[in-house]
Amino acid sequence: MKTLSFAFSDCFIALKSGWSSRKMLIAFRGLLTAWLFYFIFTYIALMIDGQLAGGGIAALFRNYEFFPFLFVCDANTQSLLFWFTGIAIAIVKLETTAVTVSRIAFQDLRGHDVYQSSEAKDYTKTLRKSFLIALFFPAFLAVIMLIPAGIAGFAGRIPLLGPVLIALLALPLMFWAFIIACLLLVFIIGFWQLPAIAAVAGDDTLEMIIESFSVSLKRPLTHSIFQLISRIVVLTGLIALITSALAVFTIFVLILGNTMGSTFSEIITIALYRIPGALSNICSWQTIAWAGYYLKVPLIVDTAASSMHMLVSGWILGISMLLGITALLSYLFSVCFSSQVIIYLSMKYRLSGEDVRLRSDIDYFTPEQISK
Repeated sequence: MKTLSFAFSDCFIALKSGWSSRKMLIAFRGLLTAWLFYFIFTYIALMIDGQLAGGGIAALFRNYEFFPFLFVCDANTQSLLFWFTGIAIAIVKLETTAVTVSRIAFQDLRGHDVYQSSEAKDYTKTLRKSFLIALFFPAFLAVIMLIPAGIAGFAGRIPLLGPVLIALLALPLMFWAFIIACLLLVFIIGFWQLPAIAAVAGDDTLEMIIESFSVSLKRPLTHSIFQLISRIVVLTGLIALITSALAVFTIFVLILGNTMGSTFSEIITIALYRIPGALSNICSWQTIAWAGYYLKVPLIVDTAASSMHMLVSGWILGISMLLGITALLSYLFSVCFSSQVIIYLSMKYRLSGEDVRLRSDIDYFTPEQISK
């Protein structure tokens, strides 16, 4: 069983724990699946919104490519419904993926290093319904609690009596609003914390709901510090990945740029246009142009007259680069939710003095089996 001191410094264990092929592969698949749902539903929403007129699907794809977006202000109700449905399905997929990653991280911390990805997926399937209920319960409760507040608002419009009634009920209404704010806070925190709770607490919906409130609100300062350190850990992983990716990209450019010549410059320009933000603003454009000048390999050239095979090659390279970025994001995803498991175990220990990893009722495996 991995040694934990249940201190703030334990969060940095996630940097090593996240570097796991099992967790990263599951995160990679989850990110791609979530993107695919968003991609399909957003394009359906754009079609319903009437943006096919004048050019068809090909023209629509040229405008948005792999990351479409619906402008809410100009969209109709049907298109908004499809778009928000796609976003909701993508979020659910990401959250269930987080449960699977968190489950593996929890078993690793227990010393169960042979725990299989298939076991974690089966575990997630068994508690998917209860997990989603626990995830959205605080938001649902907050919406229900808005109803009395709305009724009080309409009552305030009653002539003569209404303003006096609202003035008398001002303090209770403020307290009511505070409770709603706390529920929404728990709901937002739940997107990060609840997968870890589900990975440990099992398929008991009530226990997950109680734990989400307990961990967030019993010691809010301690929990906030843990979450802040978790963000620092993720940021540290991001900086390390960016540094490594830039080193790899530099070697890639130096080798191929000096052997392929202008052909490489042409396809790398086409590829960079596939990456959102790479060449769409003047700051990033100038940075990439400067990097090409410094490396003696032009990274931005005119591609207006590029042949079909060059365009296809550039698109393939661009898609490969996007998949590489997704692989990097899968590591950050793994680090993020591995740290959330550590936070939950630490908070549980601080609140009750219990090391949850030693509980024999969690599953068939107990840490004592390692020594047998």
